[in-house]
Amino acid sequence: MAALVITSIVAGCWSTPTIPAAPRKPIQSTASSDPAAPAHLTGRILRDGVAMTDFGVTLAPSLDDIELAKTIEIHTRDGRFDIGVSAGDYDLVIAGPGFARKTLHVTTSPSQPTRLGSVAVTRGQTIDGRVTDKAGTPLGGIAVHLYQSTMRQWTGMHALAVGDHDAVTDDDGRYRITDYARIESAYNAGYLVASRPGVSAAGPRQLEEGLANTELVMQDVGMVEGTVHAPSLELSSVVVYLVSEGKDTVSMAVACDEAGEFRFADVPEGPYRVTAAHDRHATRVVVSPGNVETLQLVIP
Repeated sequence: MAALVITSIVAGCWSTPTIPAAPRKPIQSTASSDPAAPAHLTGRILRDGVAMTDFGVTLAPSLDDIELAKTIEIHTRDGRFDIGVSAGDYDLVIAGPGFARKTLHVTTSPSQPTRLGSVAVTRGQTIDGRVTDKAGTPLGGIAVHLYQSTMRQWTGMHALAVGDHDAVTDDDGRYRITDYARIESAYNAGYLVASRPGVSAAGPRQLEEGLANTELVMQDVGMVEGTVHAPSLELSSVVVYLVSEGKDTVSMAVACDEAGEFRFADVPEGPYRVTAAHDRHATRVVVSPGNVETLQLVIP
């Protein structure tokens, strides 16, 4: 199985119905620390008048491409940054620990630096709740992932730039995620998932606006894997969707590898419909704990 295949809930394979039908390629880097770059972007990040010392700056042609752009990490004593950029129009995301991600639209020019001045950031929303088993017993040590990206689980400053956050439950099953900022974008939505890989999982639970306390109930998990046969298509461009029956949202989505193989790991037990992009036919599968369901999907 090629590394392209996403294989766990915590690895960010839960997604929304607006996932593109083919994997998107990383966009060309638009920002760097190169002082010889044709244009420059400067500013200072403050929260309540206090300088933020650790944050990331990410630029992309649009917010929908932020997760594919490069994040420049800034470590400074006074909150100031000065980065080299290519001239053009960009959506800019500033994100870091201790404040909610900030988005701006900027235009850079090679003739003179683009000075943002003091950029005020604020604390974001706090999302907390509890993770339990089906009997209501609190579960400690469970990984909880709040994601707004559609590609995969990111790390570091870039994870905060795309709106992803992580937490681990305490002995009472409680978790807390701070500085959450809801993203309004065609390819992003706020979802919570919890996972104990290979054993149990909960979610995805969509975060509704204003929702602060979210309970997650773990369920036993199984696995769905298989192969897509599509003579007329490049197999690595095919996305397979796993949809919970009775729901209108996509539960999981994964890209095939070059051989057409796909895998969904840590799938909560229950009935699902499996559909490959470019094919209107859905295959029904019932996931049971500890079992692997193997499918062969044919796209004429």
